[in-house]
Parts: sequence; structure tokens; C-alpha cells
Amino acid sequence: MKNTTIWMITLLLVSLIATGAMAASPEWVAVKTDTPPTINADFSDEAWQSANEFVLDKALVETAGTVIWRGGAPTQLNNSGRFYLLWDQDFLYLYAKVQDHDVFTGRELGQPLNNGTDGLQIVMHPTTVRWIIDITPGQLNEDTPLMWEHWQVLGNILDVDVASKITEEGYEIEVAFPWSLFNATEQIKAGYQFPFGMIIQEHQDNYLMMDFGQGDRVIGNASRWNTLTLGE
Repeated sequence: MKNTTIWMITLLLVSLIATGAMAASPEWVAVKTDTPPTINADFSDEAWQSANEFVLDKALVETAGTVIWRGGAPTQLNNSGRFYLLWDQDFLYLYAKVQDHDVFTGRELGQPLNNGTDGLQIVMHPTTVRWIIDITPGQLNEDTPLMWEHWQVLGNILDVDVASKITEEGYEIEVAFPWSLFNATEQIKAGYQFPFGMIIQEHQDNYLMMDFGQGDRVIGNASRWNTLTLGE
């Protein structure tokens, strides 16, 4: 009887841990749009009103353990993000609203953006290769977004439509990724799924907030990312 009780408690704990991990991860579903948004960092565009909202915040990363401290861990996580995704046959659209108490965009064109600036890192594996794209909301504190890719382009991405603005709460970024960039045009249809993840970079407190995995090594492991589904 004693062994049975211990076994049942163990199963319960494993179930609770698994349930907690699943609940902590957002379900990324991009809504199909017949009217593409205008890429101008204006969320009032009617197209965005039908998009799902995904939240990356302190509660999620502390539950899932998906924050990476690059220096000494500060006493609190100040940043959070709300993300929206749309798609059509030509583009994957992303709108990001990030709360950041001290936006810093100190990189210039021609520099990797994953260290020394605030911004986003987006990982995706839409076809046979994986991508990691940095986007900073400004260039030297101006509303001039910059994009850098580490694994495929190994440099600046200049032919993607992107806009940003610095706000009182932090910054907003809007981007239209062409499927052709990823050689993914033939696969794109409702129900298509691929590995996907979002990272918020914080310069001053030197940390990364991720919606997947745990630790630096999982950033390069697509099997540890979440999944993006192209919805109806």
C-alpha cells in the first residue's frame, strides 16, 4: 500500500509539472488575412484587430524557467511583450508591443544586434534551415529599425519591410517577412506548422526572456522551440 501511495504521488507530481510547462508556453497561431496591414508601426490598422494576442512576461518565464541572465541576476524582470501574427500567401506579419523602462538602441548598421541593444530575437524553422533574426527598434535612439540574421544571411537584412517606434512604455515593431526569404512559398497553406520562438533582449539588465526552452544552447535547437501554426 505504501509503495502504491508513493507511486501515485509521483505520477501526480509529474503530471502537475508537465501541465505547468504546457500552460506556460504560448500557442502561436497566425490568423490568415485577406487585407495585409500597412507596415508603419500603427497597431490601429484594421487587419491587426483579428489577430491573436500572445504574452511573454515575468509570470511566463519564471514559471517555465526561460530567462537567461548574462550577468548577475537583477531582483526583478521589468520587460514584457505582446505579440500578434498574421499571414497570407506572400508574407508572415508580426506586430510586437514591448514594455521596456529604458529603451537602448546603440547598434549601427553592419553590427550584430544580439548583444548591446534592446530588441527582439525571432527564431523560426519554416523549411529545411533555421533562422534567428534580430530586430532593434531604432538606430542610435532614432525610429530606424535594423535587422540582422546570424545563421543564414550572416549579416543585415535590408529587403524586408519593417517599421518601429519608441513609445512611453517601450517600443513597437511591425514587420512583414516574405515567405520567399525562407524559400517557403510552396509549403504555405492553412494548417502548416513549423518551429518558432520569441526572445526579448534587455541591454541594461543583460538578460533574455524566451517563450521556449531553458539555457543558451536551446536557442540553436529547433526541437526545443514552440510551434507556429498557420490558422484559417
